[in-house]
Amino acid sequence: MNLRPYQERAVSSVLASFLRPIVKTDEKTTGRGTLVVAATGAGKTIKMAHIGRRFADYLGRPPNILILQHRRELVTQNRKKFQRVNRDWAAATYSGEEKRFARASGYCGAATFAMAQSLAQPRSLARLPVFDLVLVDEAHHAVAPQQTAILARAVEINPDVRFCGVTATPERADGKGLGVHFDHVADIITISELVQEGYLVTPRGLVADIGLGDALHNVARRKKGGDYDMKEVAKIVDRPELTRAIIERWSEVAGDRQTAVFCATVAHAQHVCAEFEAAGVRATVITGKDEPEDRARRLAAYSRREFRVVVNVGTLTEGWDDPQTSCIVLLRSTASRSLLIQIIGRGLRIVDFEEIPDAAPKSDCLILDFAASLEKLGGLATVIDLDAERRKREPGPPPMKPCGECRRAIPLWARECPLCGYVYPEPKAPEAADAVQAELLVPEIVLRPIDLLLKTTLFAWIDLPDRDGKARGRTKIASGGKAWALVTSPRDSGVWFAFGATESASRAPQYLATGTLDEAMSHADAFLSREGDAKKYGRGSFYMRQPPSAAQLELAGKRHVRVSDRATMYEVGCWLTADLNRSQLAAMVRDLLAAGDEVAA
Repeated sequence: MNLRPYQERAVSSVLASFLRPIVKTDEKTTGRGTLVVAATGAGKTIKMAHIGRRFADYLGRPPNILILQHRRELVTQNRKKFQRVNRDWAAATYSGEEKRFARASGYCGAATFAMAQSLAQPRSLARLPVFDLVLVDEAHHAVAPQQTAILARAVEINPDVRFCGVTATPERADGKGLGVHFDHVADIITISELVQEGYLVTPRGLVADIGLGDALHNVARRKKGGDYDMKEVAKIVDRPELTRAIIERWSEVAGDRQTAVFCATVAHAQHVCAEFEAAGVRATVITGKDEPEDRARRLAAYSRREFRVVVNVGTLTEGWDDPQTSCIVLLRSTASRSLLIQIIGRGLRIVDFEEIPDAAPKSDCLILDFAASLEKLGGLATVIDLDAERRKREPGPPPMKPCGECRRAIPLWARECPLCGYVYPEPKAPEAADAVQAELLVPEIVLRPIDLLLKTTLFAWIDLPDRDGKARGRTKIASGGKAWALVTSPRDSGVWFAFGATESASRAPQYLATGTLDEAMSHADAFLSREGDAKKYGRGSFYMRQPPSAAQLELAGKRHVRVSDRATMYEVGCWLTADLNRSQLAAMVRDLLAAGDEVAA
């Protein structure tokens, strides 16, 4: 099976990373584990199969390999795909009724496909053979106690064992970093890149304005996992009249599409499924309590299009893909960007008409968000911070906020400003979800488009207004605190230019790229991701919501920059940054246009 160019790059990078020596210090071990970040649909199992095969060249002998999964369905899927590449290898499954280890012999390698829950049992760990390489599927689960125990035992038996993890979402909602097992990122391929190269369809986001955003955002987060309390979410969204209105809107914009719906609770999912059936739409519910055979039967019926809609809570977020799915409906809120990316990924696969000759044409996937997640989380950005947990433990500067009166920075916890004496009002206690529910009406559902691919950065891009205060859409700017980036398209030029600057040295803007809007944004995003501070200045940060400071307003007045009544501290900061660099940027654009004319001539 031939590899796509980006797959070949990933496999080669992983094998190259294994040339690093394993170094153990008092703080951590480096050189043992490497990570591949690959968007859903990138063919991660095929990558793992080729990594395993080429690992034999690295060892100089047939390897014993463990492929670790956290779900039974993945064990079966991965074994099937792995053996397409490595037909001559010995293979075994360690899960359920079958608990065997494969052994390399002769010229052939061996692969054991194990479910973590089965292998982590004390008796199983005691039987663990010597493995040369451990491949971890959905590697964001590798820091779970069961998988950690398995990896620790593999090292105990063979100190030279190597780890390779593959995941689409390295960022965890609980803030745990993956650096305890993987200290190096060998390769990254994003959703945006796969869409541009034609390996995924375009996600087309539609956000519903139904008046539930504030109520959903006020729901408390669970102590474990870092996500919202889904029972409280269900009290807001699980209402028959709301569900019927949503189904009616879905029917208007996506009623002919195979659709996966994600709900807050099992009861909510059952209610939604019943309402689809009542509306004459064939639908089925999938839950974690289903018998595997029954679940497989109903998903197969969905694949045959006997069901138009499949409804679930979280069962289908990983390990399930049906390329005919071209609509994702979000009826649950989430604070986890990783979970959101996993959910959206269920609908982005392209259709192979050789495998499904009667499939409907598919060029995009509609993402209908009725639960206020897409805008809050800022699109499909992937955050990679392997040492997030260690950094969280390290002491750093205290979080600050601007005073409500003098706007000078004071500690976030302060109820009174020590500089001017301003006293903050007592915070309003959040309303209980059931109390909120009683007041909610079912408004007319309006769907607003949101460009998910342009929002693959953690930073907020805004349209820059001209000096008359009107946004023309020809210039966009974003700030990352330590850096800023700007893209612009001069009138009638037909091209976009990208620039960026940092706090260091003279702060002079530098030229980044020329091309289409997508190309310019891609280079600008990469610059900000490298030089900016997403944790302090990214989407959802304190600065996104605060009014402009007195100093900002004073400077804006001096420079004749118009500030709207609803402008935020972040927006005014971006406007001022652009205005302060306007002359230099204009000169750079003129030089670039002139150079282009000379080349054309």
